Amino acid sequence: MRGFLDKQNIVLGAGAAGLAAAWELAEKKKNVRVLERNAIVGGMISYVEKNGNKYEYGSHVFHTDNEELRVRVLELMKDRFFSFDRGGKISICFRGKYYRYPLNGIDILVNFPLGLSAECVWDFVVSFLSNKLFYKEPRNSAEVLRSHFGKKLYEVFFKDYTHKFWGRPCEELDKLFALERIPRSDVVKVVKDVCDALGIGGKFAEHNLTERAIGKLYYSKNGIHDLADRMANKIRENNGVIDTDVTLARINIEGGRAATIEYTKGGERLSAGVENIVSTIPLRYLIPLFNPLPPREVLDCAERLQHLPFTVCGLLVNKPSVRDAVCTYYRDCVFNRLSEPTAHGLTTIPENKTILLAEMTDFTLREDGLNTDADILKRVVDDIISLGLIKREEVEDSCVFRYREAYPIYHIGFQDDLKVIFDYLKSLQNVFTTGRQGLFRYVNTHATMQLAIEEVGSIPA
Repeated sequence: MRGFLDKQNIVLGAGAAGLAAAWELAEKKKNVRVLERNAIVGGMISYVEKNGNKYEYGSHVFHTDNEELRVRVLELMKDRFFSFDRGGKISICFRGKYYRYPLNGIDILVNFPLGLSAECVWDFVVSFLSNKLFYKEPRNSAEVLRSHFGKKLYEVFFKDYTHKFWGRPCEELDKLFALERIPRSDVVKVVKDVCDALGIGGKFAEHNLTERAIGKLYYSKNGIHDLADRMANKIRENNGVIDTDVTLARINIEGGRAATIEYTKGGERLSAGVENIVSTIPLRYLIPLFNPLPPREVLDCAERLQHLPFTVCGLLVNKPSVRDAVCTYYRDCVFNRLSEPTAHGLTTIPENKTILLAEMTDFTLREDGLNTDADILKRVVDDIISLGLIKREEVEDSCVFRYREAYPIYHIGFQDDLKVIFDYLKSLQNVFTTGRQGLFRYVNTHATMQLAIEEVGSIPA
């Protein structure tokens, strides 16, 4: 086994968080080595290339309300990033009609049957008053949603879509899921708009149930992965090393510290001395790496932290655009979201085509018996044709690809599992974990970068 003599700051994972952490360390002239299992950097802001076109892992853009991070990223990107406005270009398809995102109560009042609108409003008012008078601590996401929005709104907006996406009912998702991330529907505003229109408006509590795009939105004509590539270049310019196609083997602990890390690259077993480890890989992969192994309870907690895999079907379509929308959410198709990155600036080869990205979770694919790439491609194209968006002969190229750890699944009790894991990690003086996978938090690109930079900043000099 070949080893590196100098102690290094080892960053595990080269997604947005890992690259941001390594960038920060490299800027401070630290000895940095990034270890990444994939062939290219970027994680979820990466891509698959086919015939010169880049198919990304969904509709990712950069935005932040942290001015320091915004300025820093814009300086890094220079002429590669441009700002754009996607207002009115995100929509939800429900019962064959398209609604603006965030959902607007007036749209619903006009387009929904009067009886359904009235039932939603009535259920909400009853739930609102009951919650004020007889509040009970919710035990899961279903109870949170019914309590906040009423039974009918829960059934109309959340129940089936959530089950389709996550592969489990809301009753099996921790209440924090509903409090942090509801699938892209600003329902409180919907109800407020409807109530105002009916003359029964009132005060509604502020909430954090949806993640809004904050600040200016930025993108590159070559794709959001330009951000990953630029961070990687900066790391290398500061003498940092990025190893890809790496398989992690073991982290050796001595005296409460990580002493060495062992891994395989190109069939060769390597080791490196450790100054610090900053991990952005899933906790369920990190914890079993430690030698000696953590206590059984810690290993069991890590094993329970599952991520939702998803599949993307990318299409090159022979028309300049399909819809005047960046992305649209669907309930009645095999895909839950259809993105069109060319709508906010991605270029294609040849020009004047458009790229569609149909995103699906593994649960939906299993339920529909779609086991091969050919099956998935056919079903996706059939569904898009049925929506009247394209013709079959307009599809000129396609690819199907996957991401194994896309979304952390907030199972009931996951916070207790995290506490056990983080208590153990605190016992290791030079091991730190951050980012979406490393913290098991459902956050977006700017947030995961900011968390990583802050974590690195907390490491003792």
